[in-house]
Amino acid sequence: MSNVKKSLLALVAASLLSVSALANTGSVLSDGNLDSMPASSGWDLSGGYRWNNSQFLVSDPSDYYVALRAVGGIDSYMTQTFATVAGTLYTVAFDYISTKGGTQFGLLNGTANSNSWIDYEVLGKSSGLTNWDKATYTFTALSDQTTIGFVSASAGSRLYLNNISVAAAVPEPASMALFMAGLGALALVARRRRLKG
Repeated sequence: MSNVKKSLLALVAASLLSVSALANTGSVLSDGNLDSMPASSGWDLSGGYRWNNSQFLVSDPSDYYVALRAVGGIDSYMTQTFATVAGTLYTVAFDYISTKGGTQFGLLNGTANSNSWIDYEVLGKSSGLTNWDKATYTFTALSDQTTIGFVSASAGSRLYLNNISVAAAVPEPASMALFMAGLGALALVARRRRLKG
C-alpha cells in the first residue's frame, strides 16, 4: 500500500472518530432535570438551598427545581463534575430565575467556594419572578473532567434552576459537507498522482 493511501486511510479513520465523538448529543450530567434530591444525584450543594416543586414556579408537581439563596452573608453553591474530552466543544443549557444580581454560572477548577472560577457569567435579574429564562453557554473542555457551578452570592439573592444539560456540540451540516468535499479532493489528487507515476 502506498504512503498516500496509508495517509488518506489514517485521515478518514481520524475524521470518523472525531465525528462520532461530536455526534453524542445526550447530556453528560447526572440528573440535570433535578428529579431526585440533588445532594444524592451527582450534585454538590453548600449554603442555603431548597429542592422544591412549588406550583408557584412549575405547573407539574413531578417537576422539581433547586433554589439557591444567600443567607446571612453565606453564599450558596451547586456544582457537578462530569467526564469530558479535552478540546471538544460543549454546550450548557439551563432554565433559571434570578431574583436580583449576584447570581452566576461558570466553569470551575476545584470547588466553588475556593474562588477557582475558570470562566463565569453573571446572571442578571430575570424578567419576572415566575418567568423561567433560558441560558445557553459554550465552552471547550480543557481536560478529561469539567466542573460547572452555580452560585447565589448577594444577600437576599435567589437563583432557581431547572432542566440543566451539557452536551457535546454537533457540527453544522454545511461544515460536514465541506469536510467531506475536502476528503474527496484529497482522494482525487492521490489518484491522479498514482496514475501519472
